[in-house]
Amino acid sequence: MPPIPPKFRKCLKGFTLAELLICVALIGVISAIAIPKILTAQQNAETIAVTKEVFAMVSGAYTQYAASNTASASTTEMDLTPFMNYVKVVSGNQIDQNPGFSGGITCGSAGAHCLRIHNGSILMYFDYFSFGGTSNLNALGFIYDPDGVYTGLDDSIKFYLYFNGRISTRERMAPNTSSSINTLNPYAGADPAWYIP
Repeated sequence: MPPIPPKFRKCLKGFTLAELLICVALIGVISAIAIPKILTAQQNAETIAVTKEVFAMVSGAYTQYAASNTASASTTEMDLTPFMNYVKVVSGNQIDQNPGFSGGITCGSAGAHCLRIHNGSILMYFDYFSFGGTSNLNALGFIYDPDGVYTGLDDSIKFYLYFNGRISTRERMAPNTSSSINTLNPYAGADPAWYIP
């Protein structure tokens, strides 16, 4: 390669070591701020997707049940179990309660039935709950823990399947929703922080 003529040498410019180090430091600061937020957003999106899949599974199970049986005030979550897609029934596992309650809740205790879902999450329901009526405000309750273990973070979500097939979370439930146990009302802040419908 021939030498560069002197008149063109002044046009050649490069970065100093200090400028390169400043750029590397800026990239590091931006990465330290952005990467955790991106990872959290990705994890939340995956959790929401799987949660909506579970909602759809419960809704589909109810549709299948109602197609071959007569849904009534005495229909329970246990009636829907044969129509659900799950890996196994679990007991002894402690999972997070729905938000607003402290402590965990143990699968298999006090009529609490838990189904392990394909991704390791747990769907819990109680055998003593039934619709208790046949209006659009009568519902069955479920607790869904996306990580399937007790973390103490109240990261579970409680949702309801209404007699008409509608599903809503505790925060977005219809006023005066009732089951065979009692009348329930929505309360603010009931859905976990990761759930954005």
